[in-house]
Amino acid sequence: MTNIIFKGIHGTTKYHFESIDQKGFIILPDAKIGKAGKGIYFWHYKKNRGTAIYCAQKWYDFALKQKMYDSNKDCQIVKIDVSIEADKEKVLDFDMEVRESFDEAFPIGSHNESSYGAMLDVFMQDLEESLNISYDLITVDLSVPGLGRNVAFSNGHPALIVKNDIDIKIIECID
Repeated sequence: MTNIIFKGIHGTTKYHFESIDQKGFIILPDAKIGKAGKGIYFWHYKKNRGTAIYCAQKWYDFALKQKMYDSNKDCQIVKIDVSIEADKEKVLDFDMEVRESFDEAFPIGSHNESSYGAMLDVFMQDLEESLNISYDLITVDLSVPGLGRNVAFSNGHPALIVKNDIDIKIIECID
């Protein structure tokens, strides 16, 4: 087993952070399905975390506006810088080959955008069964709500989606 370490930023509320700080990051079985299926989402970076922090802030702003947080609790933003250690063999890079396979199964434009996360979970389950492996982490580019056209190239930014219980260490909380 060869491990690889990723770095990422997770944006959340103060009340969610208090739970994370006590219990660690937990994948809840009844959690809502995100853009890339179920899991814990991080904005990925290698050296400069500025863009990842910005993406976390934008996602938080979107979630707050959509009333995804409990307004009776402390909804102040907390941006958590983490390191994630995973078995290299259990990391799926959603590269062009994998993306094309997904697009064949679920053609672009044929479904509502909000349903693609659930479809990715189905795709992953089929892929894992056919390869007899369980992926712990996916690397994929995700769009960031609220950026509009104010981005270079495209609105896809590097993200990490943790699918199973793996080692996630908090480096620091960023104001």
